[in-house]
Amino acid sequence: METEARMYYERFGSIPLRSVFFGGGTPTTLTLNGTRRLVALIRRWFHVEPCIEWTIEANPESLTPERLAVYSELGINRLSLGIQSIEPVELDMLGRNHTQHAIPSLKQRVTSAGFSSVNLDFMFGMRDQTIEALNRSIDWAIEWNPSHISTYALSIEPGTVYAKTGMSTVNDDVQVDMMRLIQKRLMAAGFWHYETSAFCKPGFESQHNLAYWHYSPYIGLGPSAASFFDMMAYKQVSSLDRYCDNPTPPVMSHHTPIDGATLKEHYLIANLRRMSGVTFSEIMDNLGYNPWSNDDPNIQKLRANAYLSSDLDRLQLTPRGLEIMTLILEELL
Repeated sequence: METEARMYYERFGSIPLRSVFFGGGTPTTLTLNGTRRLVALIRRWFHVEPCIEWTIEANPESLTPERLAVYSELGINRLSLGIQSIEPVELDMLGRNHTQHAIPSLKQRVTSAGFSSVNLDFMFGMRDQTIEALNRSIDWAIEWNPSHISTYALSIEPGTVYAKTGMSTVNDDVQVDMMRLIQKRLMAAGFWHYETSAFCKPGFESQHNLAYWHYSPYIGLGPSAASFFDMMAYKQVSSLDRYCDNPTPPVMSHHTPIDGATLKEHYLIANLRRMSGVTFSEIMDNLGYNPWSNDDPNIQKLRANAYLSSDLDRLQLTPRGLEIMTLILEELL
């Protein structure tokens, strides 16, 4: 990873970073010395601007007081905790190691370590999950009162562990009911619904995730890491052995800018995730042209059916449209 980071420095100079996110797995399984080395190489090869958001993903059982203290010393100022559920049956189904009874002490450890910016991840839509069970997890999250909550509908992808073990999800109607319940309860508790899956207290939006949803450039380091940088969209090799043999992303040897159709698709998918949507002027500024128009019959139909906002200056999903976002993207693309 040091070699990969140095490659960016040698080709592009000291790239300024506005956020750093350690994730895509369980980075808290890394030794503390390993974490120190990782932070050091980021600071060595990139320009880390002062007071940026620096997040680390963590499973609850891995956060010891010592580990939290070291993270704080290193400048990591935001935690993203994979709670997923407080229901023992659901935790077992999802293969999570922590228990409902271990979670209260976690809040005490996090608070004592001085972390005020905390995201709690929750999963919903697992097979046999009930509205009552989901309500109990929401109750618990509201009682914690974190700065940020992320909620994700379970999706079973082919070839994953969940697919191989026969995991399934609730039906679409139940999933929509769950989405509505989550939105209603968290907004009533003072959380702002600012992105499809994200809720926060005022001023605590995830700056890192907002960069994705604005389709700003980002760099991923490590095996399987995705990047959108220098007008190229690319992904690192997944094999650890191949990565260690040559950590330079293959795309760097032949600069191939993202094609217009793919850029248009990725841009719309990212920006429609924001509850505020995207203005036509933003589209012009970022793409150089506007592929969508108020004269487009598809857009007119979506507005007439209350799937898109009536605001003629932007593309913005309504709460009704949010529930069928995939179908709306198909219409627009």
